Amino acid sequence: MCVLLYDDRIRCFHTLQALDELVDDNNEHAVPMVDATIRHKQADDELISYQRDKKFLLIHPFTQMRDFYRSQYDELLNMCRQYPDEFMSEVTNVNKSIQRYGLWISEGRQKSPEQLQSWLRKVELLKQKKQVMSDLLRR
Repeated sequence: MCVLLYDDRIRCFHTLQALDELVDDNNEHAVPMVDATIRHKQADDELISYQRDKKFLLIHPFTQMRDFYRSQYDELLNMCRQYPDEFMSEVTNVNKSIQRYGLWISEGRQKSPEQLQSWLRKVELLKQKKQVMSDLLRR
């Protein structure tokens, strides 16, 4: 995990350098520069915390995803072992939910931009959960 954070920190630094030159000429690149600065700072803070305390702060997207994966994996592994029928039902529900939200998004059924962002976040979380389930089923 530390290697991924370090690589992302370096990539953000190089992106910041390139964007810094572009922002001097054109202000439309200011938003990506701010995003890269925030991500760079998050990676830096995560690495400092891990070096000092051997714990991640869970503020960087990589560490958040890792934490989500681990919690989902433990929960679904327990369900798979104790209630296999319920687990298979959950697999079906997740697949159907991904299809349903994907259809709603492609048809433009959202009532507001906030609802669209909410649906996109739900689809992303469902896809991550589906990946965890796939990993469990491969075991």
